[in-house]
Order: sequence, then structure tokens, then C-alpha cells
Amino acid sequence: MSLPSLTEPQKRVLAGIQAFWDKRHIPPTIRDIKRETGYRSTSTVHYHVTHLVALGVIERDLYVARSIRVIQPSERTPDAVPSTVPA
Repeated sequence: MSLPSLTEPQKRVLAGIQAFWDKRHIPPTIRDIKRETGYRSTSTVHYHVTHLVALGVIERDLYVARSIRVIQPSERTPDAVPSTVPA
């Protein structure tokens, strides 16, 4: 299954997550993504990460540090992508 339609900021955050992983081989924190993407606010990054999780593009365990992980296209199923994103 292909990527859902992403906004430019969501693509920027997704690219930042992947770039951090490629450089360090560990999952990034919200602050790491902020530095990688050039955003000034962790709140902005958190907003986009939350939406990427809802879209089924990444997964994250809120109770585990450094748990953000990109879900590969081969791992995605049509059922995993919700039709709406939380407000």
C-alpha cells in the first residue's frame, strides 16, 4: 500500500525521522526531530507526529522513550489507515 496523501510539513517531519535514523541508527525524540527539521517548536513537531501516527505512517508508544518508528509500506495494511485524523 502506498503512502497516504501527506502535507508538506508532514513530509518534512517524516523525512527528519528517517534522516535521524539513517545517521544514528536509533529512533529520534521529538527534540531530535525538531533539530533535524529546523522547526522552532516541539509543539509543532508533536502535532505533525500525532497526525502521522493517526495516518498509519509511523508508530509510537507514548510510554517508551525513543519509540518513534516509520512503518514500511510492506507493513501497512488498508485497515491500518483510519479515514479521519483527530482534530
